[in-house]
Amino acid sequence: MVSKKIFIIGPPAAGKTCITKAFFEGEQPDKLLSDFGSPEPTLGVEHYKCAWIDTDIGVLDSSGQEMSRFLDGEDIEKEMSFGSSDAIVYVFDIEDWMKNSKEILTNLKKAMSVQEKYAPNARMFSFCHKIDLIAIDPEERVKIFEDVKKKIQKDLGIKVVFTSIDPNFIHTLFRSMQIILNDLSKKGTELEQFIKDLLLKGESSALILLNRDYRVISERRSDDISVLSMYNVINFVKSINKSFSKIKNGDFLAEGIVKSYKGNQVIIRGLKNNKYSIAFVIIFSEKATLKTVDRVLEFIGSS
Repeated sequence: MVSKKIFIIGPPAAGKTCITKAFFEGEQPDKLLSDFGSPEPTLGVEHYKCAWIDTDIGVLDSSGQEMSRFLDGEDIEKEMSFGSSDAIVYVFDIEDWMKNSKEILTNLKKAMSVQEKYAPNARMFSFCHKIDLIAIDPEERVKIFEDVKKKIQKDLGIKVVFTSIDPNFIHTLFRSMQIILNDLSKKGTELEQFIKDLLLKGESSALILLNRDYRVISERRSDDISVLSMYNVINFVKSINKSFSKIKNGDFLAEGIVKSYKGNQVIIRGLKNNKYSIAFVIIFSEKATLKTVDRVLEFIGSS
């Protein structure tokens, strides 16, 4: 397995720790957003690890309160945080942008300068986070997004995505993280294209790949399949696998299961041994068959 490093940086209370806990640890968004479940501010650097298809990913989540230490501190601090990074994610709160975009841009430019010196081959991304907090009016929201894109993506050349861990917007975070991780993985890039080609245009369908921790490795869905429907199916898979594990003394579900769900057919295949850490293939479709699953298994090298 190839090893890659992601460094996450940004101002205090931007939501960096909630992002890492929601995506890499699978914590429920509702819990993270509650008064009782909200995580304590990060001190120093927190480390996370995950297996992503053909790549071992190490994630460093840095303290927002100590951001100046990573941007303006000693060279050794900059090298230890930015050094050897393959991707750098700068996270900021959209409400902070509306109050003081100049400060956010100043710190982003500092991060770009440090990245150029200590991780010249790393790709930089910017997460405009907590988008659920801004005006509901579509026209107003578009104006804000366009302002962010112009000043970061167009003027600085840094790709910006708009994210949230709010249940109504959680798909924005998962999709954004998937794009970054698949960019670091040769097989992930190929997998993205394969799934895109596999799902028929005009058909109500979705394809989801999960690892053993029920994290989404890759997913594609047609517009008419809601995020809620997708996560209901994932929770169903989680539930039946836990029940199966209890019955079989910790064994792992490896049989195909077909279940009708709101007019769509759900085909689930559990994988015991897959070199890309894929544990479940789920196809959610009107017309998919077991042959569709076989095509996926052939691509990822599983029997």
